[in-house]
Amino acid sequence: MHLRQTSPLAPRRAELGLLRGGITLIIGAGPMGRLQAEAALRYKPRHLIITDLLEERLQWLRQNLAAKAHRAGVDLQAVPSAAAAELLKQVSAGQGADDIIVAVGVRQVQIDAQQWLAKGGNLNLFGGLKRGEHILDLDALRVHYDEIRLCGSSGGSPADVAIALGLVASGEIDAGQHLD
Repeated sequence: MHLRQTSPLAPRRAELGLLRGGITLIIGAGPMGRLQAEAALRYKPRHLIITDLLEERLQWLRQNLAAKAHRAGVDLQAVPSAAAAELLKQVSAGQGADDIIVAVGVRQVQIDAQQWLAKGGNLNLFGGLKRGEHILDLDALRVHYDEIRLCGSSGGSPADVAIALGLVASGEIDAGQHLD
C-alpha cells in the first residue's frame, strides 16, 4: 500500500499494490521470487531489480522475463546480491526502493532491507524465518519519520487464490515455468 497525495494540502489516499512507476527490489530469485517478479510486472514499476546469490537463477530471469518486462516498459535488472545496493542507489538517486519483497528466509537480509527503502516505502517479508531466529531489529526512526511500512504475506484468502488462478488462466503469469 502506498499513500498518494496530489498536492501538499490534498488528503492522502491509499493505493494497494506496488508503486506504479516506482522502484521494486525483489531479494531472492528462486521459484517464489520469480513468481513475485512476474506478478510485479502488472504494476509497471519503472525499475524492477531482482537479486540472488546464484548466477543461474539470475540468468533464468534474463532469459525468461526480460522480454516480457521490456514489453511492459519495465527496466528489469537481475544482479548478484553484492551489486544490489549500488545499483539501487544509482537508479533511485540515493532514495531507495519504493517496494522491497524479501523472498528469502534469511534474518539479516530482512533486517538490512529496511535501510534500502525510500521514504514511504513498503517492505514485504515474504520469506519465513525459523522459530528462534524470527525476531527482527526494527528501525523505529525510519518507521516514524520516513513512514516505511513492513508487512508479511503467507498463503491467501479464497479471493486471492481466485485472482492468482485468473492470472494463470489468462496467461499473464506462466506458473509452470517457475517449477524447478
